[in-house]
Amino acid sequence: MPEGILRRMLARDEQPIIMDGGMGSAIEDRGIDVRSAMWGSYCFVDGPGREINDQIHADYVAAGARILIANTHNTRRAKCAEFLEKLDPSELPESVAAVASSERLEVLHRWFHEQAVYSAKKAIPPDAEIAVASCLGSVEPLGPYAQESQITGEEACRRFVPELQVRRNSGVDLIIFETLTTRCEIEGVARLAREHDVGDFAVGLTCGSGGETLARVSMAEAADILGDTKPLIYFVQCTRCEYVKAALEKLQSKLQITDIVGVYANDSRVWKNRGWQGERISPGEYAKQAIIWKRMGSRVIGGCCGIGPKHIAEL
Repeated sequence: MPEGILRRMLARDEQPIIMDGGMGSAIEDRGIDVRSAMWGSYCFVDGPGREINDQIHADYVAAGARILIANTHNTRRAKCAEFLEKLDPSELPESVAAVASSERLEVLHRWFHEQAVYSAKKAIPPDAEIAVASCLGSVEPLGPYAQESQITGEEACRRFVPELQVRRNSGVDLIIFETLTTRCEIEGVARLAREHDVGDFAVGLTCGSGGETLARVSMAEAADILGDTKPLIYFVQCTRCEYVKAALEKLQSKLQITDIVGVYANDSRVWKNRGWQGERISPGEYAKQAIIWKRMGSRVIGGCCGIGPKHIAEL
């Protein structure tokens, strides 16, 4: 396989590579209602939302981001089905409405992902060395912060397959399986990587105060499950800033010296009762935390929920 842009950057750059921040929360900050099955990706059917999404990517580039994550966290097939069920047919994108109803889910699934990747790529200036990633949220029935699993690793893998097919065809530089908390879902990613051509991929482990995932999977256990599949990057991701250090220490103690770790933490607020609770971390304070992660060896640093362009500029 030819060496991709992200591998070239990681092989060459000594300083951490700056990634962007959260797309869904940035969309929400600019007035788009994200309370649907599609979360931040709803912007693509919201008229002015598309331009807002384009502008956010451009703002992250201007802030110094060299990895853009397309707004694909909730564009998975199950969420598209839920969204399609509640959507008035008159609101469907033209290319989706034009196909038979039996084909609409497949077309809508692909359409959302294509729109998101196109928006990210459009923000990259000519000749700029900026990679584009596609993220994929949890396939657990209980959602992205599950503390226990209701599916097997085999079932998780099966749910990942249609997402992989859509993402591999979109020309992204990296696929990130993010907000992983349960052993079964981590096993699903590992099985997928062993059985399919995943290409360059990363994992995002969402952790609690004890340096393990929210479902109490230790970093050693996660590393053992994934070991032979060789993720390009192991992220501590969508984790409160004050919890990152313990998880990062435990993860690094298990990995090889050649393995790459990164962080994109959240702003330490909590999503509860369909709204944010708590105080958002300031750009300056987030950067102070990021300096610690850098000193601990993080090669890629960005942000997740609530971390916007001002935070990335401060990084």
